Amino acid sequence: LWVDNNEGVLGGPFDRSVRRMLARLFPAESVQTIKSQHVLHKTFYLVDRFAGRVLLKPYVEGILQGKRVMVLYTSNDMAGAYERDNFGNWLHVLQGGKRQREMAFRFGINVIMYALCLDYKGDQVHIPFILQRRD
Repeated sequence: LWVDNNEGVLGGPFDRSVRRMLARLFPAESVQTIKSQHVLHKTFYLVDRFAGRVLLKPYVEGILQGKRVMVLYTSNDMAGAYERDNFGNWLHVLQGGKRQREMAFRFGINVIMYALCLDYKGDQVHIPFILQRRD
């Protein structure tokens, strides 16, 4: 589940509502920052900045079960960075320009790859060592 907050403010009504609902749905788990070492940061692109339509939090949050992200919670309005009108024009001007939009797309692709393949990329890190030992 990916919850994308588009309020553009920290601690707004949507954020409070999401946190309350997640606490009820997952009473044994809590929303936490997804660490930079998590495979979600490198499933396809190496992502260290989390941009969206706005830049409120430099990190993403979620509910994890072991290493697996069950719920992803973003606060930077990722979908707002992707939004176009019927003519293909971007609906929102981003403070960080093209680079900010590109980082939003990169993270979105990482999320899709993670949803489809989970942590396969975690094993890919070891490929050079495996190839060296092959000889």
